[in-house]
Amino acid sequence: MLWWDNARRRLKGDSFRTFAHPPAAMLGVLSEAGLQGTYRWCGFGWQVVGLER
Repeated sequence: MLWWDNARRRLKGDSFRTFAHPPAAMLGVLSEAGLQGTYRWCGFGWQVVGLER
């Protein structure tokens, strides 16, 4: 899906590129900063995670 979005943008001359960060790596960085997950929801192709200090 990301490949298709980037190809479409490239054809239109848009320099923006879509990128998905690995969720575990993102949560690891936030955890190291003192945040803890308090909410999680998984949809079709995305996740929502609520965090608090």
